Amino acid sequence: MNKIRYIVSLVALMMGASASAALISSESFSTPGAYLDATGIASDGNNVYTTTGNFGFTNTVRWVGNTALLKTVADSSLTHAGITGTALDGSVKFMGGLTSSGATSKTSRRPINSTITGSSFYLSGLVSSAGLLRAGEQYAMGFGEEQSIIDQNFLKGFHLGLSADAGGDSYLTAYAAGNVYTLGNALTAQQLSGTSQIVLKAELGAGTGDDTLTAWYALDGETGLTLAATWSNLTIVDSATDLNIFAVTTRSTITGYTGYADNTYIDEMRFGTTLQDVSSIPEPTTLGLLGVGMALTLLARRTRS
Repeated sequence: MNKIRYIVSLVALMMGASASAALISSESFSTPGAYLDATGIASDGNNVYTTTGNFGFTNTVRWVGNTALLKTVADSSLTHAGITGTALDGSVKFMGGLTSSGATSKTSRRPINSTITGSSFYLSGLVSSAGLLRAGEQYAMGFGEEQSIIDQNFLKGFHLGLSADAGGDSYLTAYAAGNVYTLGNALTAQQLSGTSQIVLKAELGAGTGDDTLTAWYALDGETGLTLAATWSNLTIVDSATDLNIFAVTTRSTITGYTGYADNTYIDEMRFGTTLQDVSSIPEPTTLGLLGVGMALTLLARRTRS
C-alpha cells in the first residue's frame, strides 16, 4: 500500500513539475492590414506594437530588416486544436513580388524584451499554404542569434515552417544548426492548405555539439502530436542568451529563382520553457503519465476497500 502511495505521489510530482509554465514570448499577428514595418503605424492607423495578441515585446521595439516581406491579414486567421485561449484574429502572410537573379533570402526580425536563461526551450507555430510550394522555397519563423538571422542561414537558433525540396514536394520543416529537417511525409495539397502545428524542443548542453532538437507535428484536424525525430550532437546556439531575436524568414535554395508566392501563412508563435506554454496538446509521455497515475489511484482505492 505504501509503495502504491509513493508511486502515485511520484507521478503527481512529475506531472506538477511539467505543468509549471513559463511563457517567454508569443505573437498572434492580430493587426489587420498592417505591414510589419519600422514605423510601427499601419496604413489603417493601428499601432503594430500595442495590439493584443503578443507577449514578451515592448512598444518601443521595432521590426527591422526586410519589413515589406510580411503583412498581417484578418481574413486568414489560422486555428488548430493545439492553440486555445489566445487572440486568434489574424495571421501573417508572406508577400509576393520579391525577385532575385540568384539564390536569395529575406527576413524581418524583432528582439524580445527579456534575457533568456535556462537550457530547455519549446517553440510552436501554425503554418498553412493555399497552394503547393515551388521547388526550393523555404518559409520559417523562430528564434536565434542576431547575426545568423541577418545572414539568414539558420546557423544559430531554431525555427519552424514549410519547405519544398528540389523536386517540388512540400514538407513541414524544422531549421537548426544550418540544417533543414523535413518532418513526416510530403504534404498533399489538402494537407498543405489546412493548418498544421509544429512544436520544437531545443535542449542546450554544456558545450559545443551537445545540443539536441526534437520535433513534433499535428496536421489539420489532428488532436495529438506525432513525434517526427530527435537530432543530437548539434550546436543550436552558443548560449541561451542568443535566443533573443524573433524572426520571420523566406529564402530559396534554387539559383536563378525569381518571385515568391503570396499564398503562405504563419501564425500563433509561442516560445516558452514547457510544452504547456506552447501547445494545448499534451506530449505523448505526459498522457502516459496521466494514465499511469489514474490507474494507480484506482488500484489504491480498491486496495483500501
